[in-house]
Amino acid sequence: MSGLSALVQRIRGKIGLQAMLGLGGAAALLLVLAIIGAIKVSGGGHGGSKTATKVSGSGSQAQVNSGIQAGAAGATTSTAAPAAAGQAPAGRAGPVATAGGTATGGGGGSTTKGTLPSAPGATRIGVASTTVKVGIHAPVTLNGAPLSIAADAIEGIKSYIAAINQAGGVNGRTIDYQIADDRYTVDGGKQAANQLVNDYKPFIISGTLGIDQVYQVASAAHAANIPYMAAGGPDTASDIFKNLGMYEIAGTYDTHLSKLADFLGQEIKNPTSPYFNKKNVGVSVLNSPYIVPSMGPFKDALARNGLTLVKFVTIEKPTDQTSYGAQIQQLRDAHTEIFVPAQDPITTSREVAECRTQGCTWTYSFSDFAHDGDPDLALMQGEFTRLQVKGLSSGCYYNAQNANDAKYCAALGNAHQIWIQQHGGGQRGEADWQQHGSGGAAGYQVDHFWLKALRDIGTDPTREKFLAALNAYNGYDDLVTGPITYMNEPDHMRGVSSMVVLQAGVGHYNQLTPGLVDHF
Repeated sequence: MSGLSALVQRIRGKIGLQAMLGLGGAAALLLVLAIIGAIKVSGGGHGGSKTATKVSGSGSQAQVNSGIQAGAAGATTSTAAPAAAGQAPAGRAGPVATAGGTATGGGGGSTTKGTLPSAPGATRIGVASTTVKVGIHAPVTLNGAPLSIAADAIEGIKSYIAAINQAGGVNGRTIDYQIADDRYTVDGGKQAANQLVNDYKPFIISGTLGIDQVYQVASAAHAANIPYMAAGGPDTASDIFKNLGMYEIAGTYDTHLSKLADFLGQEIKNPTSPYFNKKNVGVSVLNSPYIVPSMGPFKDALARNGLTLVKFVTIEKPTDQTSYGAQIQQLRDAHTEIFVPAQDPITTSREVAECRTQGCTWTYSFSDFAHDGDPDLALMQGEFTRLQVKGLSSGCYYNAQNANDAKYCAALGNAHQIWIQQHGGGQRGEADWQQHGSGGAAGYQVDHFWLKALRDIGTDPTREKFLAALNAYNGYDDLVTGPITYMNEPDHMRGVSSMVVLQAGVGHYNQLTPGLVDHF
């Protein structure tokens, strides 16, 4: 990703920092981000257009355009035809095949025929004789702009489902999936919810990132009695998502922020740390009713660790706000020493750029909120590297020293090997992992979270059995995070609690802990 950083710097030099990220720079920013998104999709062997690959009985392949149009709710629908291992479309590093063969846009449509009948207590909606339908929503675009802030994770979702199907599927059924574009907006979330719940009618639904969109889809899924799972959201600060029956597949905001407070509590005592003696914490938080409540528990956690939350300011989504001078001034007036983002990395990158021109004296720290990948670090234009910023992630870094050792990094090694196989094999697949594994591994978490429950319920899957199987998770660890336990837990929003410590390097993060840890 050092090349990505270099490109951002070259563009910055041509059009100017203020034109790119400052006042009046929204269009230029979207241009830069669109280029970044194109690199993530097309660089290093990834073809320029997003396609689904259909493998016919004769082995021939036909490329089908995804049909996702700017300004429209897009979908990728897959019929889950298994493909021969090791086979890849010409000119593309992988995956060797997506999990299926058709792609549709707009409202999408079911490619699964002959759904099995349901009965009281045995809901089989989304289940056919040879397939099970999984609905997924993600920000395929940024409100219609040609950008995916989840591009690598989406690629991972497709790749790991392809591997499942190539191995015969689950209990004799392959996975038919549809990815709905939630556009990283509330309205987009509503459209994605309608597309999945009312049009596609899957067996289960999974979210990716963007809590406002997660709420929209989770609410619709709850009303339709569709099992729903996603990452993020509050836990101790609010019962909203617990009451919707959502299953947390990673770490909640409250967990991440509490862990960050514990980590900073140790760092401020260390004379060699960039956080030594810095005790005033300021937060920039998305103005969302599903994130702002987490500021209360974070304030308490900081106080327990000898730090003070001196101020938090609210900001709007990057589609609605491009300048942050007022918020930055409020944080400066509060004597902020450590700036913590509780928002998307696009917004943080804009604030970092404005701070550079305004002479902010604070440093930064984070706990996930999608700040822990190579593309996210590149957006910070070297500032995180200059300040030696440290932060937390709930999964090991994709190229960490112990990344392939399950004792330290859970199933990341397995995710790594499958990625290689799905992206050309050998050196070709490894090169693709080095370029895209930072975000791509998240797809393993999304898919393998529901995979065990689906396997455990046997050859007659019902939603009731699936929920019972999820509730039986006890230290389930075929994940790229720490283990998840729901057994005997009325609250399914607890998720994971183990973290790794990252520090910004040149073009990538360095993992400072040997692996996932519970204490610092």
